[in-house]
Amino acid sequence: MNILFVRPNDSGGPSVPVGISQIQACLKESGHSVEIFDTTFMKRNTGSENRKKNESFGFYIPVNTEKFVKIETHDPIEALQQKIEHFKPKLLCFSIYSNDLDLANQIASVIKCNYRDIPIVVGGIHPTVDPEGTIELDWADMICIGEGEEAIAELAGKLSTGEDITDIKNLWIKRQGKIIKNGIRGFIDLNNVPPPDSAGFSQMHLYRPFWGKVYRILDVETSRGCQFACFECVNHHLRGIYKGKGSYHRTKTIDKAINDLAYLKRKYNIEIFRFIDEILFAFDLEYSKEFFDRYKSEVAIPFICFGRSEYMTDEKIKVFTDAGCISVSIGVETGNEKLRRKILNRKTSNKKIIESFQSCNKNRLRTMAFNMLALPEETLSNIYETIELNRAIMPSLVSAGFMYPFKGTYARTYCIEKGYIDKDPPLVNYDFESIIRNPYVSKEKQKSMQKTFTLYCTVPKYLFPLVFLCEFNNIISNYLYAIMSKFFISKTFKRYESYYDEVPDSRNLSFLENPPLGDLE
Repeated sequence: MNILFVRPNDSGGPSVPVGISQIQACLKESGHSVEIFDTTFMKRNTGSENRKKNESFGFYIPVNTEKFVKIETHDPIEALQQKIEHFKPKLLCFSIYSNDLDLANQIASVIKCNYRDIPIVVGGIHPTVDPEGTIELDWADMICIGEGEEAIAELAGKLSTGEDITDIKNLWIKRQGKIIKNGIRGFIDLNNVPPPDSAGFSQMHLYRPFWGKVYRILDVETSRGCQFACFECVNHHLRGIYKGKGSYHRTKTIDKAINDLAYLKRKYNIEIFRFIDEILFAFDLEYSKEFFDRYKSEVAIPFICFGRSEYMTDEKIKVFTDAGCISVSIGVETGNEKLRRKILNRKTSNKKIIESFQSCNKNRLRTMAFNMLALPEETLSNIYETIELNRAIMPSLVSAGFMYPFKGTYARTYCIEKGYIDKDPPLVNYDFESIIRNPYVSKEKQKSMQKTFTLYCTVPKYLFPLVFLCEFNNIISNYLYAIMSKFFISKTFKRYESYYDEVPDSRNLSFLENPPLGDLE
């Protein structure tokens, strides 16, 4: 059976989604034909614009990616209709994040009117955290809650043979004016699924900036699930859905993980892997040693990952760096420990955060410090505490954004109860705008602190009055900001560039002079 995945990507930058790739592999293993429709490079994409703005704030090292990206001006709706006419799918699978719901509505409402006989199933994190709202969409025939590998394969199999589909677990299905709400099946066994299949996605997704250059970077996972319950994250909601269904955190065997990574490296000519595992550093030391010993010998390319300060011991960091880890992103969030515990449910101390970054710096491991501004109940003095903590940890790069209380998070419930947000707040570009009504820090001050955050973390303290002048939006302030950024932020980039080992790259490969931009196979 022909199955078409639709990815209405309006907010995220280039990256091949692991979830769709994994489901596509399972469907193909079952004998189905799968194609991809992806809007990422069809129109103005907020994710790409975010990258440029983040570069201007000093959160990323600027890099020119024009050679590696070709934006098409096709209308997404017309392009999808042409795809349907050519491929003739019997099932449409929309995979959406909450940020992309508006674009999904625009596309799918027209498609449903013109192709009423093609069933549409909606999956992804949005229907998982908001099933009631998603199933009510006029164009949605079904939704998939939670993991979709087995559910979508079962759906495709039964549709192709004409069997009844109303009892498929993980699916809610509309039938004769009613909604059939099936329960959740157990977790999939990560060791029993084929390697992810990225065919159909543009190679442009692979060309991603890192440290001032462009590499072929692919997102990968060796585990699923997080043991923490941070208030701004949906993990507690997902654990509730799967209560009694087994261990929420699951790990591939080392054999399976290494074989998949080696296969993906060869198949897609990958230069750097980006592990999206939420708690890669939480693996015990002996497992990490065994895994990364084999990674170093059998995969042997650099990688980047996420880290939690609680688990980043000096010994474990050495294991990671020896295997090729070239950067780790760590959530600092706020410099005030009380806010970190109360608003974010993170119990890490400032002392532990400082120690983890010191260990990374000692082992010449690049770091990115993630910070949040204008949290509920955060004051301006609390923001300066965050700045002081970032000055103490000396990360390679800092970033500062705003918390968005998504559905399915404790943060949303808390903010509604306290009156910090409306019951149904609008979706905004939360990288640069907060919807939280903070009584202590105005919206204008929030934005000005974000703009100057890197400067405050970088310049000598006696220059803070000049940084304060940079907060304003006028000709003089913007000119001063440009001068100070060029001198201090660029100087910091160059200092770190000489400190770290050069990333092994493929600058001599022909594809970097004339990069292939077609679809992956």
